[in-house]
Amino acid sequence: MAQVKFIILRRRPSGCRIGKHKHGCYELVYYFGGRGRMTYEQHGEKSFSIEDHKYILIEPDVIHAEQYKNYEDESGKGALIMAIGFTLDKGEPPLATCEIMDAGKEMQGVVNAIQKEFTEKKPFYEQMIDNLFGQLYVSLLRISGRQGDTGSIGYAKAYIDEYYTQEIDLAELARTVNYSVDHFRCKFKSETGLTPKSYILKKRIEYAKASIARTSLPITQIAESSGFGDYVFFSRVFKRETGVSPSIYRENTLSINSEQFTGPYVQYENK
Repeated sequence: MAQVKFIILRRRPSGCRIGKHKHGCYELVYYFGGRGRMTYEQHGEKSFSIEDHKYILIEPDVIHAEQYKNYEDESGKGALIMAIGFTLDKGEPPLATCEIMDAGKEMQGVVNAIQKEFTEKKPFYEQMIDNLFGQLYVSLLRISGRQGDTGSIGYAKAYIDEYYTQEIDLAELARTVNYSVDHFRCKFKSETGLTPKSYILKKRIEYAKASIARTSLPITQIAESSGFGDYVFFSRVFKRETGVSPSIYRENTLSINSEQFTGPYVQYENK
């Protein structure tokens, strides 16, 4: 199963920053309380928000950092976190970097028991922590959607919805939900009506259409921010999906009153 390698239980002062680092094992961080952001480098730089009662799971050798905002709990102290480093025995299903809001509190009781064992350090507490963490690992598998078909495609779809403007390794995503690439493609199409690649392109085109209609940004910049690294490819796909080129689409939408526009609203800050 899972073997616990380290446990860190400590407060993070307001404004604290933990610089870039990585571990040779998984790291599960539970935030009893706190505000901030964790950044990590995996196919580009990405981030998770730090919130009360939230879990963030980081895969081995993934570089990450934390920035805490001003925060005090009921005791007037900073954010309390518990970080657990662990490895998996050979043959155990792997886990993917993710954030978890444990709405059903499936993991809460186990986390509290681990905290109690670690704090009190009674005889054989290390063995007890290993046993408790085995339960936590099963909960992680269940919540991440690995058990059975139900939920695994939903997890993949939610991941794409979050990161479609970035490069997505579909082979890795298939592995994350425990499918072969071919089975993942067929299963995804069966449940969504589109292959994963087509679904990503659809999301990117929707984003680009909203950006073209709502902003004056150069179309080349919109192509890049939508997830298309090549402008020529973007133009070809855009025309195939909409029937017109990006520039003609912008000209057509200029005459439409913004209140009549029903696409997603995209807001940009001036740099």
